[in-house]
Amino acid sequence: MKMLDYILSLGFFEKTEYIDSFAESDDDILNGRIFTATDADDLIDQCIK
Repeated sequence: MKMLDYILSLGFFEKTEYIDSFAESDDDILNGRIFTATDADDLIDQCIK
C-alpha cells in the first residue's frame, strides 16, 4: 500500500474512489473506455493497438 501511495504521489496517476460499480461503469461509458468487437479477430486487433 505504501508503494501505491508513493506512485500516486508522483503525480502521473490519480486515484479515483467510486461509491459503487455502477458509477465506475457509467464513468467508463461517458469517457469512451468501452470497446466492442464483432469477432475474435477484431478483438485481437483492438488489443494489439
